[in-house]
Amino acid sequence: MQGTGNLGSGTVTDTTGQINCVETAGINGQPGVQSGTCTASYLSGTAVTLTATPLTTSKPPSTFVSWAGSVLGTNCVATPTVGETDGTCEFNALQTNTVTATFK
Repeated sequence: MQGTGNLGSGTVTDTTGQINCVETAGINGQPGVQSGTCTASYLSGTAVTLTATPLTTSKPPSTFVSWAGSVLGTNCVATPTVGETDGTCEFNALQTNTVTATFK
């Protein structure tokens, strides 16, 4: 997982339990901060689902915006869910993939 800069806050998790990445928005122009586990290694062919959940209790509340990275346009399906505030990204691990979740 790559950071979203200072746009918003949220958490990205995966179905294998390897990723639990928290992105905290920067304050006063400072860059955002990532914490937790933001990278994982999967066996080739492993079905992976990432879920992005924005921090809705922040002021102002964050929202999930989009997915980006090497899995898009190949084997990733980005699907907005739950009132378009959460997002899921499903792909089969075939190579070194990068994924970015954007919150605002």
